[in-house]
Amino acid sequence: MRFSLTRVIVIGSIMAAACAALVVWRYCHDSRPALLRTAQAALARRDLETAKKICNQILQRDPSHQPTLLLRIEIARSENDPASALPFLRRIPDHGPGAALARYREGMIYWQFGRAREAEQMLLKTLELDPDAAGAESTLKQLYTLQLRRDDLRALLRSRRTTHPWTLFELLDFLVAGEVPPYLLASWLQKVEGFVRNDPADLHSLLALAAYYAAAGRHSATAETARTLLRRDPKNVSAHALLADALLHQDQLEEARAALREVPSDASDVGVLRSHGRLALAESEYSRAADYLEDCLRLTPGDSSAMYQLGMALERIGSTDRAAEVIRCAKELSRLAPTVQGIMQNHSATGRDPRELPEALLKLGELMLQCAAYEEATYCLEFVVQSDPSNERAQALFTKARGEFTRRDSTLARKAQPRMAESDIHSGTKLLRREPSGPVSPGPALQFKDVSATVGLSFQYFTGDTGKKYLFETLGGGVCALDYDGDGWVDLYFSQGSRFPVSPGDFTFRDQLFRNWGGERFETVTDLAGLGDSGYTIGCAAADFDNDGFADLFIGNYGRDRAYRNNGDGTFSEIVLPDAVAAPAPAAAGGSMTSSLGLADLDRDGDLDLYLVNYLATIDVCPDRRGKMFVCNPMMFEGEQDVLYENLGDGRFQDVTESSGIKVPDGKGLGIIIADLDNDGWPEIYIANDTSANFLFHNVSQDTGGATDSKIRFEECGVFAGCGLDRHGKAQAGMGLACWDFDDNGYLDLYVTNFYLETNTLYLNEGDLRFVDSIRPTSLVADTTSLLGFGTQALDVDLDGHVDLFVANGHIDDYREQDPNVMWKMPPKLYHGRGGLQFVDVSQAAGPYFHGAYLGRGVARLDWNRDGLPDLVVVHQNEPAALLENVTATQANRVVLDFVGTLSNRDAINLRYWVICGGKRRVFEIVGGDGYLASNERRQIVGLADAATVETLEVLWPSGRRDRWSELPANSSIKIIEGRDPIIAPIAAQ
Repeated sequence: MRFSLTRVIVIGSIMAAACAALVVWRYCHDSRPALLRTAQAALARRDLETAKKICNQILQRDPSHQPTLLLRIEIARSENDPASALPFLRRIPDHGPGAALARYREGMIYWQFGRAREAEQMLLKTLELDPDAAGAESTLKQLYTLQLRRDDLRALLRSRRTTHPWTLFELLDFLVAGEVPPYLLASWLQKVEGFVRNDPADLHSLLALAAYYAAAGRHSATAETARTLLRRDPKNVSAHALLADALLHQDQLEEARAALREVPSDASDVGVLRSHGRLALAESEYSRAADYLEDCLRLTPGDSSAMYQLGMALERIGSTDRAAEVIRCAKELSRLAPTVQGIMQNHSATGRDPRELPEALLKLGELMLQCAAYEEATYCLEFVVQSDPSNERAQALFTKARGEFTRRDSTLARKAQPRMAESDIHSGTKLLRREPSGPVSPGPALQFKDVSATVGLSFQYFTGDTGKKYLFETLGGGVCALDYDGDGWVDLYFSQGSRFPVSPGDFTFRDQLFRNWGGERFETVTDLAGLGDSGYTIGCAAADFDNDGFADLFIGNYGRDRAYRNNGDGTFSEIVLPDAVAAPAPAAAGGSMTSSLGLADLDRDGDLDLYLVNYLATIDVCPDRRGKMFVCNPMMFEGEQDVLYENLGDGRFQDVTESSGIKVPDGKGLGIIIADLDNDGWPEIYIANDTSANFLFHNVSQDTGGATDSKIRFEECGVFAGCGLDRHGKAQAGMGLACWDFDDNGYLDLYVTNFYLETNTLYLNEGDLRFVDSIRPTSLVADTTSLLGFGTQALDVDLDGHVDLFVANGHIDDYREQDPNVMWKMPPKLYHGRGGLQFVDVSQAAGPYFHGAYLGRGVARLDWNRDGLPDLVVVHQNEPAALLENVTATQANRVVLDFVGTLSNRDAINLRYWVICGGKRRVFEIVGGDGYLASNERRQIVGLADAATVETLEVLWPSGRRDRWSELPANSSIKIIEGRDPIIAPIAAQ
């Protein structure tokens, strides 16, 4: 009995405890909704601590209670502490109604913290759980875009097509997948650098980082990053390709061969194929190059770079007809990315429905079809057909493109294999470095002599020497050639830097004006003329803005820009520019800076308007890890908006920046040319930008009334016109500019100097504002790649009728400690034009000046001694400027032309004239803006070779008046006043 009683008591106790536990359990669970509502109310009234405590109380009892987990995540977001939400998100399993949302939020937290690898994992899981999760898909597209993962982005977009019609932007994203818009290069690079910094094991981001460095022209950094990746993933064929390309850019052909030798023989990576093709081109193995590039294009038919190089190879092996077709397609496809970006920008700016853009897409689709990019063509044309089913032409093209795409897709089962035979990789083929097969004749003895010291021209540009290496210290200085006193002899005005920050009472370093005394000597007349700006001056321009016959001055400063009216008595008086530019001097940590200036009659009302090229909106210092200062990369900063002033004709200017159409972001402008580039009589404005696309402002003022109501209007079209980027679609670091009809086709072309390890660029003008980067056929590539060019001028040194080129070179910082092979001071270059776009470097034979090395900057063209030969003046940083007198012993003839406007602006800027001699017709123009920080003398010197007369001289004045004269004698100085007959005198009588 006793045992039974004990047993009963024990069983009863256990049952009581179980009941109690059940009661507690039921109470806790039954109270969760009430507690949750209390927590939600606390969150609503921003009582976050109470809300957290209640949530934590519930989660202590039930760690997987999903509504509470979601509320706890919301509290973390309200606290702006997304990291604290991660532990709660991870408790939510990959099933149930909240799973997709949890993975999405987890992915977005990783994305916010720049951890791309984890973000991708969570976003992919989100789409697996919820294929319609638009936010996850959008972020994943951003991620693939930033990591330049062309194939993954396209695969994601194709997947989207199976369930939803593409939007316009999805179509355009597909077309430019893997491309880096130049204006976004800096910001995208910075983001990917952050990805790698936050997660060094993120190989996708590391590969992308190497590609960004390549796009930025940082080939050493590309190679280093690719090698880092290969140490972690030796079989990464894309990294091998990037490494090989980087080595090729640095002319390390044997090393590039070694890099490609490591690629597995069965690899079919597009980058590897392209690299093999480029290596074969560099070795002059043109047939082998064609094979590789053909294989590359089978996989990526729209690769314009590979297509262009294939055309070069085909031309060398005699397949001229096919080469012409391939190069034509390459040229057209090179405009794909700019066109797509333009459509995006146009839609964003106008707000028009995407379906209102069928014509642009029809042209794009037709282009892709012609160039065998059938998939891209199919999608473009399908979009047009869906927008306008009645468009029969679009329907026919779509049917053709779809058929070709289907056929190609079914026959491309085999992947193109790299043609890496033993003879290709291991034979040790002789590396041909494009050197001439025999000695190159130096040609005629072009000769210049630096006479600055003997004629009293003593000027040295002072950079500021702050020790902080601000970017603005790398720019100056400039020089203007002008006849300020009207005595017929060209004088010189030099811009000058200063100590920084600028002190208003410090006149140690001032701009200087030198008077030319009859072609025998120069004398400083700065004080007598009432000049001598003591701000930090970078560039300058000279022109007669008020048409009184005397040249006025315009000064581009870091701080307040200034303008000086020539009083006509040898003195100047300052005039006030509108407030937009007359800003107070900036502080050391910020402010805008004006580099070059240009004046031209943009609305053809008879007076000169003023364009100010601005560089950066802010400045900063860039110390390395040891605290040593280096010049910052301009990609770190936003460009400062350029400014345009309309001349009102009464001595005043008005700011028309907003209304004129020149308001374009991130210009970072340095050089300017204002010239009629489409032969319609209205001048365009071309700006060389540093690390961003160059601008071409098309003058459409005539469409808004032009000279009738003086409304200035421009449309920026540099990228579309083919002169905004280089031949690979890359923005370069543009500095100096020269304008000339280099190929004698009747249209003015543009020569641009660029940064170290970038080639200078020659944009040939094909008409209708279409330009082609044609630097490689000119033989200027090797010479300009290892130099950093600033000021440049086109001139006919020996008067043989062919244009020659002068380039001032010099680095922005001394990098010899990091790489002894990188020059700091650099030699200037003189290239003798032989006609047919061929140039020969004759610098070493051109005189002692060319044997030196300098930090060359601004360059102006002039005839200082009136001997009818073009001379040059060159500004150097922290070293005396040079006056290069042309002492070439030429027997060639010339004419010297001076034009004076009456109905047109007095300086006759943008006057165009044609010289006909020996059956050859050549076009010239007095351009506004003369390149980098400089103004040329307006006097025109035209080489006639052995012609004894100018058969015909045709003149088109800015006012629209046309004149024509015949049989003008050679070796004459001819003054032509608008509306009058020429005044002719022998050059010797000057």
